[in-house]
Amino acid sequence: MNTNDKGNLGLAMVIADVMKKGYFVFTPIADTTSVDIIIANPEMSLRRVQIKYRKKNNRGTLEIPTDTVVNGKKVPVVLSKIDLWAIYCPDTDKVYYIPTKILEGKNYMFLRIDKPLKKDDKIFFADEFIELNF
Repeated sequence: MNTNDKGNLGLAMVIADVMKKGYFVFTPIADTTSVDIIIANPEMSLRRVQIKYRKKNNRGTLEIPTDTVVNGKKVPVVLSKIDLWAIYCPDTDKVYYIPTKILEGKNYMFLRIDKPLKKDDKIFFADEFIELNF
């Protein structure tokens, strides 16, 4: 599966998950911004969302970089322009919703899928990010 296919699958899976949770989804006409979709709750409060497709690495985590690809080049995402990262993982077939405030000042973060070998307070467990909170 190439990068475009992965991106399209991630987009489709996030849209399906958001709709199953009872929210509305709006899509931009062009893909030239860091916003992939806009989510609205029933009261029409909005969240701007960047979507990523990420497979579990050999350490049992999802690495979430705070950059994106624009015209074939990696560029940092201006986190003030989005509210959430929605990460689709094909290994778990789940979507994880990460508020951008958690990512501020970081180049990346890791979501742990597998149980860690030792306890670490800096570990973010993926299942803590399944709910979509407004």
